[in-house]
Amino acid sequence: MSRSFVFSAVVLCLALPAGSGVAQKMYFTAHAGYGFGSGTQMITTNMTGSTFGGEYGSYGEGFRAGASGQYMFNDNIGAELDVSYWAGKTFDGSGAFTQLSSSSRGSGLAFTPAIVISSGLPVVTPYAKAGIVLGVLKVTNEEKYTEFFNTWEISTDEKGGLAVGYTGSIGVLFSVGSTVDLFVEATAQSVTYTPSKMDYVRYVVNGESRLEQLPHKTLDYEDSLPINSDSAALAPREPFSSIGLTLGVRIGI
Repeated sequence: MSRSFVFSAVVLCLALPAGSGVAQKMYFTAHAGYGFGSGTQMITTNMTGSTFGGEYGSYGEGFRAGASGQYMFNDNIGAELDVSYWAGKTFDGSGAFTQLSSSSRGSGLAFTPAIVISSGLPVVTPYAKAGIVLGVLKVTNEEKYTEFFNTWEISTDEKGGLAVGYTGSIGVLFSVGSTVDLFVEATAQSVTYTPSKMDYVRYVVNGESRLEQLPHKTLDYEDSLPINSDSAALAPREPFSSIGLTLGVRIGI
């Protein structure tokens, strides 16, 4: 499933006119679930004694909750706009020689316009969705390390820019009333985030804040830069892909 195909399908669906004599209906949904990392990369490292290893994962792993508005043009096709908050799992790292401890996690809002294809069956209704993901995301990093009797505590936020990806879902609606349905949904999302900058939010040396003394409290992320640049860094590609399960309720308006 290419991004261009999904985007074209979403735009086409949103542009479809409501035909006369066709049952149209609006719905509101609320949902929560958990995503398991897919398309994983090495997030951090751990060192214990003589053993050195990587901690692999995706910032898309973790709890998520949100709400959506859905409009069905008829019993079988509709459009949806979902807004969800992603609270990513924390990945911990360590180092033995410098007494290093670190943590890293992703979070943010995801806006997902999608098409909805429904079987239209009563009582128990299978359906599928396909759409694009637009993410306002952030990666938070924290480090604490000791070397030569000095201790540094550093916190940074990687943010800025818009993450763009795509998503597909299959699910089942269970009617529990004339206007209320419960649903369970399996979702796969492919999202890579390229932040535009990194902000230092905490820089403490031996218990004393040195944040204001930093020559640059923000580093711009670039695809290329001069070797001696001290105000910019190479842009990372942060993984936010996941495969997850969601439970929710849909209410007819």
